[in-house]
Amino acid sequence: MKIDKKYIIAVFALFVIGIVAWNFVFKTEQSISSLFKIKNIGEIEKVVIHNGKKDSLVLEKHDTTWFVNGTIEARSESVLVLLQSLEQGEIQSPVSVSDTAGEKEFLRKIEKNVGIYRKGKKLKTIYCGRYDSTLRATCLLSSESEKMYFVSVPGIAEDYSKIFTTQTIYWLSAKIFHYRPEEIKEVTVEYPENPENSFQISVAYGDFKLFSYPEHKQIQNIDNKAIADYLTKFSDVKFEYFFTNINSEKRDSLLRITPKYIIKVINKKNVENLLKTYIRKKDNTEQIDPDILNALIYNDKQIITLKYFELDLILKNRNYFIKN
Repeated sequence: MKIDKKYIIAVFALFVIGIVAWNFVFKTEQSISSLFKIKNIGEIEKVVIHNGKKDSLVLEKHDTTWFVNGTIEARSESVLVLLQSLEQGEIQSPVSVSDTAGEKEFLRKIEKNVGIYRKGKKLKTIYCGRYDSTLRATCLLSSESEKMYFVSVPGIAEDYSKIFTTQTIYWLSAKIFHYRPEEIKEVTVEYPENPENSFQISVAYGDFKLFSYPEHKQIQNIDNKAIADYLTKFSDVKFEYFFTNINSEKRDSLLRITPKYIIKVINKKNVENLLKTYIRKKDNTEQIDPDILNALIYNDKQIITLKYFELDLILKNRNYFIKN
């Protein structure tokens, strides 16, 4: 039986067209699914969150540590949820043509978006719209597409607006001091009511020096082992509560009081971390709280509370470091 060459060519052409069409559809689907799935999230080095024209927050990675607005260490759990939401976003449904205009108008009004940076360049921007409780997903728009989709990461992220937040408290680490001994350049502990106990430790090339404070007179016959052990106590000092909506009057009222303890750490990069603590009175009484202190951190801008026991291993007097 002789097969017509035209028939063979037609079949072959259909086969090629089918392969090309399948490849196009496959690549299109891959391209769409990648709109909200960022590969190699370990390479992301900066995320800028905007909520309106004036409200913004910057998360930036230095080495392996993330910081909020340049200087404050970020809470690792919050950053992890953000990165997972950027890596694992699943499209649940496209936004219908009839709803697209309304959704885009909503985006223009709230102006919530997230800029993602990698290797010094902006990778993409994701615009965040409304949450749909039926789909349990959030309307998102990528700068790489004109089409909008409802997206979620089941079990991690459904309402992206709660993750793409500029509320500083959500991002802040609860750690006041978080240093390895080799990161510390200088520690100063001041007791304003008992200045004879105040001291300063400086570290240079593995050598320790102990000074009185504020006179800054060097003290001899120091116990190097005691100092080396002491510096390990700054690895995990946390606060109890972070006050929001602080007015300047409340902060200034603390600044007018003599602190109970003042602790300052300077790291090898010359970044200063200052903690000022204050006696706390129980609510509506003159009775001093025996367990909790008020405190100021972040250049006296933020009020927190912390428990005395968090400072137990740090509040030594200068004689502790002198050999008997």
